[in-house]
Amino acid sequence: EAFSRLKNRNYRLLIGGEGEEKEALRRFIDRLSLGDRVILTGGIAHEKLPSLYSGARVLIFTTKNEPFGMVPVEALACGTPVIASNSGGVRETVQNGFNGILLDRITPQTLGNALNDLLEDPERYAVLQREARHSVERFSWNHHVARFLEILDPIAENLKKLKDSRQDIRAK
Repeated sequence: EAFSRLKNRNYRLLIGGEGEEKEALRRFIDRLSLGDRVILTGGIAHEKLPSLYSGARVLIFTTKNEPFGMVPVEALACGTPVIASNSGGVRETVQNGFNGILLDRITPQTLGNALNDLLEDPERYAVLQREARHSVERFSWNHHVARFLEILDPIAENLKKLKDSRQDIRAK
């Protein structure tokens, strides 16, 4: 319903995944006369996600109280701004006005307004897009390994010193 409120009718909406509500969603899309602009992709192979994320103008993630939310992180890593519900773990990755938009209340009107505001403002969009990828580098494997080594290196050094001091004591 929020998508039907877009001013620019040239956008397409891809909805990924499977579920028991798929047929009801299809009927809703038809009722709104959006069948030519909304695509239900079904399940999406993991290896296809980066190209979909990269090609998207925005990712809409309205799940409430998601513990972390890997989907927004993946989209941000591909340079795609996220519009999401201001709840759960998403608040750790989506920073309102920096790499996306967080909405306190998700309704067709609030989501439609957020989409229109973002997509109709090229300067604002460019800022969010530019910051998207950099904002999630702290979740990369390289970052975690470096952080892990920062913690382990002093412990390893202390263990080496302890071992050396024991050997000194035994030698005496």
